[in-house]
Amino acid sequence: LLPLITISLMAVKCNKNNDPFFSNKPPPTSTSTLPPETTTGAGTFGCLINDTVWLPEAGGTIHAFDVDYLNRDFYLKAYYHNLEAVIITGSFIKGVGAYNLRKLVSDSGGVIGQNVLYSRNSLFYLIVGDSGYFEITRLDSINVIMSGRFAFNCVNDKGDTVKITQGRFDIKYKF
Repeated sequence: LLPLITISLMAVKCNKNNDPFFSNKPPPTSTSTLPPETTTGAGTFGCLINDTVWLPEAGGTIHAFDVDYLNRDFYLKAYYHNLEAVIITGSFIKGVGAYNLRKLVSDSGGVIGQNVLYSRNSLFYLIVGDSGYFEITRLDSINVIMSGRFAFNCVNDKGDTVKITQGRFDIKYKF
C-alpha cells in the first residue's frame, strides 16, 4: 500500500505541464470562446495564452480586470485569483491607433512597467526583439470607454516562453 501511495503522489507533482500557461488544458475559467471584440464599454477581456482561452476571474480583494488611463499613461491589468495576471503598461497613448508594445513598455520604466505576464510567482517579460502588437480601437473620453487588441511573446528568467494572441478588452476606464 505504501509504494502505491508514493507512486500516486509522485504522479500528481506540480510541473510546467500542469500549468495552463504551458499546456493545452484550459484554466478553470476558460470557455470555448473569447468574448467578442466590442467597443461599447462592455466590460470584457480575454486572450489566448499558448492557444488556450484565458479569461480573468476575481479572487480575494482583486477585481477581475481594470484599465487606468490618465495623462496618456495606460495600465491594463487582468487577474486570475491573484495567481496569474496579464499586465500591460505604457506611456504616450494619444488615441485610437496601433502602438509598438516594446516602446510603450520601455517608456513606462520600472519593473511593473516591463511586466507583461505573471504566472504563479514567475514574471514573464516581452521578448527582446519582439515589438508586440497593441492597438486602441476606441478611446472615448466623454463616455470613458477604452477598447483594444494586443498580442506578444514573453519569456521568464528560466527561458520558458509564452505566446499571447487574440487579446482584446473593452471597458470603462478609471482616471
